Parts: sequence; C-alpha cells; structure tokens
Amino acid sequence: MEGLTLATSGFTFGGTNNELTLNSVTAAEEEADAATIEDAIMDTVPPSVNTFAPTTPSMNTGRCCATSTLLPNGKVLIAGGQHSSFNPLNSSELYDPVSNTFTATPTMNTARESAAATLLPNGKVLIAGGLDSPNTLSSTELYTP
Repeated sequence: MEGLTLATSGFTFGGTNNELTLNSVTAAEEEADAATIEDAIMDTVPPSVNTFAPTTPSMNTGRCCATSTLLPNGKVLIAGGQHSSFNPLNSSELYDPVSNTFTATPTMNTARESAAATLLPNGKVLIAGGLDSPNTLSSTELYTP
C-alpha cells in the first residue's frame, strides 16, 4: 500500500511509511509544538485548579458501586450502590456544588447496585438494571429533578 494516498479534509494518509499528515505536517513534527502549548496553558492555570479541596462534606450514606449523573442544573444525582454491609441501596442523594452540600432525595423503588444511569434529553435520569444480590435486575426507574 506504500505510495497509495487518501486525502480527506486536509488529512492525508499514505506516502512515506503510510503516515497520517495534515497539510504535509506529521504528528511527530507537531508533537513539540503541542507540548509547548500545553506547558504554556499549565503555567497560566491558577493554583486552585487540578487539586483536591482540603475539606468536603460527606455523603449522607456511604456507598460503593453507585451511579452519579451530572444534571442540567449543575447538581449531581448519586443513586443506589452498596452499603458496607454488602446490601444494595435504594437511597439517592443530590450534591450541590454551589452550596457544597449533599441532600437526601426520594428513595428508588428498587434497591440496586452497579446500575446504569443516563441523562435523557428532557432532563430526567433513566436508571436501569444493576444487581439486587444475587439477582440481576431488568427493572428501570426515572428520576425527575
């Protein structure tokens, strides 16, 4: 395939060593410029960025294997999961980054861990499947903010 060239939107694949190029510039040639730009950006970032806050509030319920979904209003829905007693949870809570607080929300109809959660276009959250030890769940629930 050496010598065969395919060009799309300025990108070219082919030529010597079948390299992908943009305007005849290879990724290896662009790497140094990209590193310089990245270094310049990092030099201008305030010290508060890319750090963990010294203190944050605790959730109302300790949990693992929970879902977390960023809502359109900026809050985060945390649902289900498993408690330290290895029991699936039906509880959920909302994290508000503005007030830096967790608030309990209504419980789900089914306790579930390791479920999937998806933000829908209408702002609701579909929570589906998961485990209710030892059973795999096929049920779903909708959360309306």
